[in-house]
Amino acid sequence: MELLRRFPIVADAREVRRDQDFEGVHLKEGDMVLAPTILHGIDDAEYEKPLEVRIGRRTPNHTSFGKGVHICPGQHLARLEMRVFVEEWLRMIPDFSLEPGTQLRYSSGINLTVKPYTVVWDVASTRA
Repeated sequence: MELLRRFPIVADAREVRRDQDFEGVHLKEGDMVLAPTILHGIDDAEYEKPLEVRIGRRTPNHTSFGKGVHICPGQHLARLEMRVFVEEWLRMIPDFSLEPGTQLRYSSGINLTVKPYTVVWDVASTRA
């Protein structure tokens, strides 16, 4: 799903197991390292114009659900839930937008958060 590539929800955190230097940075045992999954999703060596959302783009390599032994066991259910949500939203509320003048704001950390915003649509266009 292209939106998960561009706007991953979680970042991977790991604990340093032993003192070491990594590319000039001294890491001590017990330090925590946060690896934002967005870094892979916006890698221009991997994706052409990575900051653009292209709904038809094939994104088989994104790491939004982890990779290898750290892959999310619930990823298939999560994808299904997201697909059903989007399909139902678009079926019931096909024409919507952000409130004029809205500037989306994000907060990052272990989980991506979108700050509160308002979505508007003509209630008469809502379908059952």
